[in-house]
Amino acid sequence: IANVAENTTVTLPAAPTKTGYRFDGWYTDDGTFANEFTESTPVTSNLTVYAKWIRRSSGSGSSNSSATPSAPPTTITGDVRDGSTGSTVSNITAAVTRDSNNRLTLTMQASQIVVAKKPGGTAAPLIDASKVAITGEAGVPLTVSANGTIQVSGLPQGTDHSYNISYDFGNGRKITIGTMEIKVDKSGKVELNVTLIDPYGVITDGATGKVIAGVKVTLYYADTARNKAEGKTPGALVELPILEGFKPNDNKNPQTSDSDGAYAFMVFPTTDYYLAAVKDGYEEYKSPTISVEQEIVKWDIQMVESVTGVDRLAGLTRVDTALEIAKASFTGKLSHVVLATADNYPDALAGSVLAYQLNAPVLLVGSTASDQEKVIEYLKSSLDKTGEVYILGGTAVVSTDMEAKIAASGFSRITRLAGTDRYETAVKIAERLEVKTGTPVILAYGESYPDA
Repeated sequence: IANVAENTTVTLPAAPTKTGYRFDGWYTDDGTFANEFTESTPVTSNLTVYAKWIRRSSGSGSSNSSATPSAPPTTITGDVRDGSTGSTVSNITAAVTRDSNNRLTLTMQASQIVVAKKPGGTAAPLIDASKVAITGEAGVPLTVSANGTIQVSGLPQGTDHSYNISYDFGNGRKITIGTMEIKVDKSGKVELNVTLIDPYGVITDGATGKVIAGVKVTLYYADTARNKAEGKTPGALVELPILEGFKPNDNKNPQTSDSDGAYAFMVFPTTDYYLAAVKDGYEEYKSPTISVEQEIVKWDIQMVESVTGVDRLAGLTRVDTALEIAKASFTGKLSHVVLATADNYPDALAGSVLAYQLNAPVLLVGSTASDQEKVIEYLKSSLDKTGEVYILGGTAVVSTDMEAKIAASGFSRITRLAGTDRYETAVKIAERLEVKTGTPVILAYGESYPDA
């Protein structure tokens, strides 16, 4: 091949002919024919290409006769790994065949791919293999045959391939449960690994760490803008498909934790949920919002023994705890709400007197969009549209963006009480109280909170 510029591609010559043989491509190595030369192969120096010939079978005169039979299949063994710990759950075997172009095909049982280890240590099929969808880099699905096998074909030597493993709910809804990686080195040696996301949540005693059996776990739709836009009712029970054989409860909702303290839900993608867990002798557990995108989420639960006559108001974060206190203390429509930063205590502490005077809850505003969205949702559901929102502190602690979100939610009465520092902000709050002359004033140290 003459007059080829360096690092460009070429137009291949016409296919040659040879009596009794079929032309099977150009290669840069003579004999092993492992490196095929095509129009897309970069040229970096002078090279010689060799024609590969396949002898036609006896009696065949057609130029389209099939290639000579492939070598007998070999067997490889790969690992199915736990995506959380990296430990091996089970092994997977695949038959490997090689075609005349040195491209490999792997054949394996689909049921070997979706195996999980329960908290008790027993490895078992995760779900019905017929509902498993496996797709390659280009989104091309691998088909599960009638006998339960899948084939991955056309793998060149010296290449790596990644496949997405998901559960197919139908109607275009899939949830990712793992990945499959196939590596073929230049000599044709194959490495096969499957990594699965552990779907089993484990319920334990928060004090002892021991697993708790017999806990009733219920899955609900969370109160988020995304769910509402999709027509999902906040607080409604999630209707999940029954998956026979999906331990420990066939995907029922609600379900009960087994002897290993395990429960598991195969949920719909791009949806927000929360969990509630109850058992006699323990305080009710309610999770924060669990946002599921394309991958299944593992969620462990710690429960706390109940104390007679004591109600615990708690959330996963200080923002959530403040909301739980507000929900428990104020049941009707509110006329006022007081907001302060969640990142430091002085403004909220000084504002507690104002909140008492207004009969209003104190809510904490976090810096993340999700924390701010929680507060906005509470305002929408609990504050009268003519009600007033007090923001304590300057824009460095409760941003103008948060103030704009409040206004965009339909609340026009917004008052910010702020000074140049915590001391001046406390004075602004005290002035808003409009106490009578002669009212006693209490002073406390401003650099820490215990005395105040």
